Amino acid sequence: DAFGVTQDTTHNFALTTAGTEVHEKCTAVARNIEAALGAAVYTGIQAFVGKNFFDKLVTHANVKDAYKTWQGIAHLQGASPRKKFHFGGIDWTEYRGSVTGSAGTPVAFVGDDDGYAFPVGVPGLFKTYFAPANYVETVNTIGLPRYAKAERIKFDKGVEGEMQTNPISICERPKVLQKLVKA
Repeated sequence: DAFGVTQDTTHNFALTTAGTEVHEKCTAVARNIEAALGAAVYTGIQAFVGKNFFDKLVTHANVKDAYKTWQGIAHLQGASPRKKFHFGGIDWTEYRGSVTGSAGTPVAFVGDDDGYAFPVGVPGLFKTYFAPANYVETVNTIGLPRYAKAERIKFDKGVEGEMQTNPISICERPKVLQKLVKA
């Protein structure tokens, strides 16, 4: 909202419908990403999806055999076959990252029934900026990646240390981010 950008593209993968051509849905995601990138090159596409999306994807009738083959190959290579899967030109990952919300309950970064796809290997696609620390001496200064301070404890009984970082990562081309829904 702050940058005046809206989520343009949502891909309904229709994973609850047996006849869905999942590979065609993957191709549509790739084409939308390529259109948003213009002439910029990329090395692959990554999708972070919730647990329900991932489960429906790997058990879908048009994907199931490919997933079984992938599991076998991953097992032979000593990799974890459950959480990752390459299909339709996309690296699929079941993402379960969250943060504790104000009510003390976890808030997922990716919903259980949806996900996000984005290109990888695009120079400068994501940039990280740093805000200053919350110290008096850092007011109105340019943020640094890390701040560290030490303060003597009362009566010289030790030193109390603190370290902080205040990053925000931003996609410089938000139109390449593609929302995915299980539906």
